[in-house]
Order: sequence, then structure tokens, then C-alpha cells
Amino acid sequence: MMFLFFLLSLAFKKVAGFLRHELPIRLAHRIQDLERVPFMKEMKSVQQVKELYITSFLELISIDKNIANVQDEEKFALMLEGIYERHSSVLVQMARGAFELRAGVRNGTINFDSSYTSQQHQHHHHQQHQHHQQHYYHDSNINRKKVSFDMMEETHAFLDRFYISRIGIRVLIGQYLSLRQKPVPNYIGLICLHSSPYEIVQRAIDDAAFMCARKYGDSPEVIITGRLDLTFPYVPTHLRKYIQLYSYYLLYVYFVCSMETTFSILLLHRLNHYHSCSVCFFILYIIYYIL
Repeated sequence: MMFLFFLLSLAFKKVAGFLRHELPIRLAHRIQDLERVPFMKEMKSVQQVKELYITSFLELISIDKNIANVQDEEKFALMLEGIYERHSSVLVQMARGAFELRAGVRNGTINFDSSYTSQQHQHHHHQQHQHHQQHYYHDSNINRKKVSFDMMEETHAFLDRFYISRIGIRVLIGQYLSLRQKPVPNYIGLICLHSSPYEIVQRAIDDAAFMCARKYGDSPEVIITGRLDLTFPYVPTHLRKYIQLYSYYLLYVYFVCSMETTFSILLLHRLNHYHSCSVCFFILYIIYYIL
């Protein structure tokens, strides 16, 4: 038993040392991105996120790089737990920042200089020539050019980098913290060895149906077909403390949008019956290989 405790302590110290080296680098890249992204960096919500990342970065580098004993490792784990919880609202804050930017672009309060609009115009000229007048125009009232939010590819590329990096950071921290908790059968940290895609999809359907019923009074039937008994190692649920289930949220949004669209069509045509939504398990294989 003492030997096992020694091995675990040694493993935790090595993982903590890796995270002490890796996390500040990843946070620094995101801070640079947050400082440089055009226009979005001026949004209040994005500035708050940047300050949050700076705080976590400074907190991490305040810890000695050499995590030499159990006490140092426990102190480091406690600090990471605080960072993990502190960053839980970042998704909402960044979404709010993107909403603020899009609203500013649409109502004309955010203007673009000629060099930016020229660059955007040249980039989209061949692909969006037919929609040129809809997305890139001159406003005589303010004598400035505007660019639609959809055309701001640099901003969208930034958001892609940011969210992908955030997933990686939270998986690294979450796995480390989960391994320090009491073992759970069929789990290695936050990874379930026998995750069921059917259960993930069904939970997303149930939650989406609840939201749809609350808004419309009822919800369409959703039929799941395919290998309902299929299982594979994955992060299956966010019920455990340190887990964020990204596939669940993707499916949840997908089903909510599908159900609302179905009801909108039915209400538009004044139909009295529902059309069933069929879910092919091919989407689950895509999620498995992508995520």
C-alpha cells in the first residue's frame, strides 16, 4: 500500500510539473490573441476574459517550476481547481462579446478603416462576388465603410483557435484533477471506458424536448436508429465535477434548433400532427473521430 501511494505521488508530481510548464504557455498564447484580435478586443466581455486569463497566468507562474514534494503538488492542485472553476463562465462571456461585436457591426457603431475593408474585400471577392453589395457597402451618413460580421474571417478564426485551445486546457486540468479523486468504476480520470453514444444522444433529446415543450407546449418525437449498444472510451457526461461534455452541448443545440424549426413549420402550415426526426448514428461516428 505504501509503495502504491509512493507511485501515485510520483505520477502526480510529474503530471503537475508538466502542467506547470504547459499551461502558462497556452494561456500566454490566448492572452496575445485576446489583445490582437481586431475590434473584438474592444468588447467589454472579451476584456474581462483577457483579465481572467492574465490572472490565471500570473497565478501559475508564481508557483515554483520544481514541484518537489507532495505538499507542493497538493498546493498546485488546489490552485488549478480554483482556476478551473474561475474559468467556467468563459464560454458565456465570449459569446456575449461576439454578440456585442455583431450588434455593433449591424447598427453601425463599429466602423472599419479603408485598409481593413480593402483586405476583407479582396479576400472574399472571388467567393462572394454575387453578394458583394449586400456585405460590403458605403454609408453616406458616417462616410465610413462597413463589413458584415459574417465576413470577419479573422475574428472567426480567432474564435475557433480560442475555443479549441480552451477545450484542450480544460481537458488537461480536468483529467489531472479527476485522477486525484476517489476512483470510479469503469473510469480513468474523466474518461469512461464504456461510453454509450445512445445515452448521450438520449439525454440531449430529453433536455431539448423539455425546452421545446416549455416554449411550444409540446415537442416532436425523435427516433434514434443504429447501433444502440455501441460503446467506446470517451468523456460521456458532465455529471462529474471536472467534466465538460462538448458532444452533449453540440447535440443539444442541434436538437433544440431542429425541434424549434419543426414546430415553426408545423405552426406555419397549421398542421395538427408531428413529423418524426430520425437521428442516424453516422453523426456519432463523426463526433467520435473529431472530438
